[in-house]
Amino acid sequence: MALRCPDCGNAVRGEAVDVAADSATCPYCDRAFQASTALPPASPEATGEAKPDASDAPPPEVAYVERTPDGGINVLLPKRGMRGRASFFFGFASLWNLLMFAVSSAIVWSLIEDEGPPWFVLLFLSLFWVIGLGMLRWACWLAWGETALRLGPEGLGRIRKLFGRSRSRRFPLEAVEEFTRSVAYEQNDTPVYACTIHAGKKEFNFAHKLSDANQKWLVAELNRVLGELKPGE
Repeated sequence: MALRCPDCGNAVRGEAVDVAADSATCPYCDRAFQASTALPPASPEATGEAKPDASDAPPPEVAYVERTPDGGINVLLPKRGMRGRASFFFGFASLWNLLMFAVSSAIVWSLIEDEGPPWFVLLFLSLFWVIGLGMLRWACWLAWGETALRLGPEGLGRIRKLFGRSRSRRFPLEAVEEFTRSVAYEQNDTPVYACTIHAGKKEFNFAHKLSDANQKWLVAELNRVLGELKPGE
């Protein structure tokens, strides 16, 4: 049975477990805990109970969770809204672009009056426009972007949507190793956790907005489905 940290939900391997002392230390968050209490419950097949469905679990802060007939799971994460990092980047990007508009307008007007700098200065300013518009797009993604996950026998699909446009990425099932929680970034010296997809040598974070409890629930649910889809590993 896989032993998982009760705090961050990451898998704890044998070298971090002291069987004699019934203790373990998570290599990800350094949480020390009693190993026997962190073992997963017996499978429904072993106990003779009905297989639990995602709807039987405590409702997470997600827009949509569905267990599919082929044994997979569909997850739609909610929009974050204009708060936190989204509001900061949106405000900073707006001020940046307003300043660039004022500077660019002044230069264009001076060029029209034949009193300003040469035209290549506008090309130089275009680099700053790219930065400003890029920050604005990132702020919009933080506020209104949606992430959808589809984990099934055919593999893992991740779809990111913003304003009707979507980008997708797919991984074969054998490349998907596990789902964990990890520190995505620090805000005011406080670590902010996210769920992480481990697929080969690549890692992708998602579900930054969810509370710690719901991140742990989602990681455990995705790992449970993954274990059912890859029973031989």
